[in-house]
Amino acid sequence: MKNTFLVLISALFVTGGFNLVSGWGVDVPIGQHDSVYDVKLDIHRQSGHLFAGTAHFANNSYFGGVYFSSDNGSNWSYKLGFGNTQKINSVGGTVLDDKYYFCLTINSSRQVWLCRFRTSDGAQIGFNNGDSWIVIFTLPAGDTIKELALISDQDFENYWLNLLVITSSGQLRYFYSDTAGVNWHEITTGVTNAKRGLDACTNEGFSDYYALVSYITNRDSLQIDGIDYNGTRYPLRTYWVGPNARFTSIGAYHDTLLAVYEFSGAAASYYCRYRASYNGGQTWTEGCFPIDTTVVSCIPDVASRADGGQGVVFAWGDGSARRPQFTWRNYHGSWTTPVTWGEYRPRSDVRMAVEYLGNGAYGAIYSSYSPDYGIAYFDRSDWTGVAENQNPELIDHGLRLETNPARQQVKICYVVNQPGPVGISLYDATGRLCRSLLNTYQTPGNYTLTIDNTDLTPAVYIVRLKTGDEVNSERLVFVK
Repeated sequence: MKNTFLVLISALFVTGGFNLVSGWGVDVPIGQHDSVYDVKLDIHRQSGHLFAGTAHFANNSYFGGVYFSSDNGSNWSYKLGFGNTQKINSVGGTVLDDKYYFCLTINSSRQVWLCRFRTSDGAQIGFNNGDSWIVIFTLPAGDTIKELALISDQDFENYWLNLLVITSSGQLRYFYSDTAGVNWHEITTGVTNAKRGLDACTNEGFSDYYALVSYITNRDSLQIDGIDYNGTRYPLRTYWVGPNARFTSIGAYHDTLLAVYEFSGAAASYYCRYRASYNGGQTWTEGCFPIDTTVVSCIPDVASRADGGQGVVFAWGDGSARRPQFTWRNYHGSWTTPVTWGEYRPRSDVRMAVEYLGNGAYGAIYSSYSPDYGIAYFDRSDWTGVAENQNPELIDHGLRLETNPARQQVKICYVVNQPGPVGISLYDATGRLCRSLLNTYQTPGNYTLTIDNTDLTPAVYIVRLKTGDEVNSERLVFVK
C-alpha cells in the first residue's frame, strides 16, 4: 500500500430500490509502465476478473499492453506487451463469452490487429485458425486510423464483437464478428465527416438500437448515432460543442441513452455536459454535472448497465488541483454530488475508463500527470482505502467512535499494541486533512480521546488512527 493516505467518504445512495455504495479507496497502479496515453477497462461478469488495455511510450517505441486481475483489481499482472517504433494511435478491449479481446492500430495505423486471452487466468491464446493475431482490416495508402472502439454484447446476447473506427479521411467504419473473432464483416455507415472523440457501446435490453456511437464531426459538433440489429446506422442528434472539445462517451440501457462530452465554454477552456434521452433517442434533454462551470472539467467516460444505473467519471479542476471525480444516478433524475476518487492529478489528454462491476460497485482507470507522468491507476467504489472496523466492540488493534453521529462531542476509543508513535487525524470527504488530533508516543494499552465539532461544518469525516505500520479508520458524522 502506498504511503500516501487518501480515503474518501463512503455513502449509500438509495434510488428506486437500487443501492449504490460509494467508498473509493487507495489507487492501485496497473503495472510499472509510465507515459500511458490510452486506457480501456472491462470485466468478465461470471468470474469478476478484470482486464485493462493500455497504450504507452517507452525507449523510443510504442506499446500496447494487457493487464489482468483476478482479485478485484488489488493486483495486476502484465499479460502482453506488443511494441512498435511507429505510434499505436489507439487500443481497444472487450470481454465476450470467456475471452478478452484486445486490438490496436499497427503498420502506420493502416491496420487493426486483434488478439485474445482467457478470462480464467489471463493467458493469451490463439484463434481457431491457429493464428495468434488477426488482421481485421487494412486501409488503402494515404488513409490512417485515428481512433477505434471495440465493444461486445457480453451483457445480453454474449455473441457479437463490434469494431468502430474513425479514419483521417473522416470515415466512420463499422465491422462485426462472432465469438471466434476470425472472420470480420463490414457494414457501410456512409459517414465521411467524423473527426475525433469516438466512443461506442452496446445496448442491453435494446428496443430500436443494438449499439450507440458518439463522436465529434469536422464541424465541431457532437454526433450521436444508433445502430440497429441489422447494422444500419441512424443519425439521432447533432449538437455543436466547440473547437476545444476532444472527448465524448456514450452509454445506453434499453430506451435510456446518455452521451457525455467536453464542451468549449466561455468561462473555462472546456467543461463536461451531457445529453440524455428517455425514449430511445426521439427527444433529448441537456444538462451539466452539478459542478461549477467556471472551473475546467474534462476527459469524461460513462457506463450504463442493468441494475447499475449510470456512472460517470471526469476530471475536475485545473493545474495541480485537477482530480478524478465520480457521479451516479439511477438512469434519470438528479445526479449524486460528485466525489473525488483519485489520489493523483490525471492527464487532461487521456480519457478515463469506467465500468460497472456489479453489486452496486463501479471501477475506473486514469492516467496520471503527477507525481509520475502517465502511470495508469485503478480504483473501485466499494473499496475504502484502509481497513475499517465495522465491529461495534473494540478489537485488540482497533478503533471505535462513541456517540456517532455526534452533535457536539465524540469519544475516540483505541488500542495501542506496541510502544511507539501514535497519530490520530481527521479528514474531510475530499481527503483533505482537517485536524491533527494526536501525535505522540504511547505505551501499549487502551486509550480515549474526546473531541468537539464546534468549528467543523456538519458533514461526514474520516478518523484515521496510525500506530506503527497499522492504519485503521472510522466514519464520523457531525450533525447540528
